[in-house]
Amino acid sequence: METKKVCLRATIEDSSSGSDDSDLFQALNDDINSDTAAILDEIKWRSKKVELEEENTRRFQKTLKRKPWKLPLEEASVWVQKNLGVDTKEEYLDLVANGNLRTPYIPKDPERYYTENGTWISWDHFLHGK
Repeated sequence: METKKVCLRATIEDSSSGSDDSDLFQALNDDINSDTAAILDEIKWRSKKVELEEENTRRFQKTLKRKPWKLPLEEASVWVQKNLGVDTKEEYLDLVANGNLRTPYIPKDPERYYTENGTWISWDHFLHGK
């Protein structure tokens, strides 16, 4: 019976020094709070990344829907005069039909393209600069 009293007294004395347990719980709580903060930071970072990727995708899709960029009429005219050496509308359209106009910066139908832009003058101007 005496040994039971000693063990019980030791258990009571150990449990009465509860400052160690509260320190342990406080440290555990601090670890949980720091882990939670790290997780929240990670979620915020990933969320921002997804937001930026979606914005970039929307911007890229808008770019794809735009008409291709062409040279202004005067610059396209100079390029055609120097590089193709055609004298008539029919020769130009034959080059286009045969696939010999291989630049994306010169329209295949310059009359329609530059009329839409409001800058078209004439085939003679386009091919000879007059």
